[in-house]
Amino acid sequence: MADQPEPEQVSVARPGRPAAFGCLANVVSVILGALVGTVMTVVAGLLLFLPTTSTVAVHAAPAEIASAGGYPGYAAAVKRTSRFFGGDSDAVWLGHANAGDVTRGHVVEVSPGWGPTTDLRVEWLADKAVLRFSRGAEVSVPVSVFRDTR
Repeated sequence: MADQPEPEQVSVARPGRPAAFGCLANVVSVILGALVGTVMTVVAGLLLFLPTTSTVAVHAAPAEIASAGGYPGYAAAVKRTSRFFGGDSDAVWLGHANAGDVTRGHVVEVSPGWGPTTDLRVEWLADKAVLRFSRGAEVSVPVSVFRDTR
């Protein structure tokens, strides 16, 4: 083996840039990556865990009964709240109707055992509103509870 020449050492010349530039680029990319990762995590968390609420149906109070009871322009809105984790839940909002929807008022959470809210009947009386569900459940809400005095 003494007859074989030793392999040559080849050196690669680096372009003329300061050594600190590589370190600075690494630090900036790590910080930028951490910021982007944090923003993406927050956005994903909001999309997955914030509920969305939509109006399923609106039952307006008849004008003659509402006027006699002192609550003209009121309605009962069935709202469905959907969550990515946790499924859907329904509630009936009793309050002043704005552009065909109830934006605030008294909220009655609907138990799944009461039946589907698509079969809900609302009986408007001068002193109360009676929510009647398909499986026989009834909820009476006095006008003093849902009338907006603001």
